[in-house]
Amino acid sequence: MILSDCIMNILICRNRRTVFGSYLRVKSSDHHVQRISAGGETKGERIINKMREKKYYIAYGSNLSVEQMAFRCPDAKAVGSGFLHGWRLLFKGCATIEPDPERDVPVLIWEISEQDEENLDWYEGFPDFYYKKNLEVESFPLEGGEPVRLTAMVYIMTGKRSLCAPSTNYYQVIEDGYKAFHFPMQVLTQALEDSF
Repeated sequence: MILSDCIMNILICRNRRTVFGSYLRVKSSDHHVQRISAGGETKGERIINKMREKKYYIAYGSNLSVEQMAFRCPDAKAVGSGFLHGWRLLFKGCATIEPDPERDVPVLIWEISEQDEENLDWYEGFPDFYYKKNLEVESFPLEGGEPVRLTAMVYIMTGKRSLCAPSTNYYQVIEDGYKAFHFPMQVLTQALEDSF
């Protein structure tokens, strides 16, 4: 590894140690290297801390569609998936969630910009059709790695609407998202049954 690649990092392995100014390079017989910043954080901890500084959005409905989100929110990046524990999915023409201690809803977590959030507010009919709420969610990174506990914004339909089945096209977009991210299909089919 080139020393310039190690700026503000300490490399920790086993066996032989060589100190270069504020850097520590350790050579290992098993080639296992863990990067740690000068402040003592591992690479994973730095990633987790950076994730906590960003804005996140929880999608459970049609915004599971990567294509739809690319159009609506060009800066958005799908970063993780998880479950909202103690919530259930329902349809009131469009998807929504409600508290239910016996249910869980699979979700996709998006990293979004301020402009993306403004776009989502418009598409979701905020604040008349949906309101926003911050929820804690355990996100399993799509690129692998340890789960991260995040606070993310979610849209929840206002209480003014009655249960109503979605259109076929709308339901298909969500079903495609469930398939793409390997979500349990029974959650979606149960939501449809519960909405009649």
